Amino acid sequence: MRTATLRLGKVELGTQSITREIAHLLTPMMKLNNVLAEEHRHFGYRVLNEAALFVRNARDLIDDDPAVIDAAIDIQILQKIAPKMIFGECPSQRLMQRILEMCITGEISHRDAEDAPTYDPDDVSLLKTAKYPRSTERFLQLLYRMNESLATPAR
Repeated sequence: MRTATLRLGKVELGTQSITREIAHLLTPMMKLNNVLAEEHRHFGYRVLNEAALFVRNARDLIDDDPAVIDAAIDIQILQKIAPKMIFGECPSQRLMQRILEMCITGEISHRDAEDAPTYDPDDVSLLKTAKYPRSTERFLQLLYRMNESLATPAR
């Protein structure tokens, strides 16, 4: 009996040399990692190397336009950071607010959760102006669910 083999081409793994090559493009991921580290939720070098490979491939295979780079970073936030907030121990509201603000503005806020602006999860205009719209939408949903569960008394 013969089996057919599917050739997919060359497989490349993320490496530190790729990460160093495009370090200037990975600043948002590094900022988020520093925020995650405050609650011991940071990611390691392998995750950063994978993100670097993804962003580099987007730049090389699609375009080096800043919008393409931002879209690639947006996808990496969804793939690498959002799961850390969904599974495992519940993150603090402050952490979620800071990540959300980074997704909206591209900058990390140092405000307390009480001082952070509140966002309407149904506000579509927010997604049009956000730096990372896919991640903004996801973190709005997560924060809304978190706030909803905190407001609901235990049975």
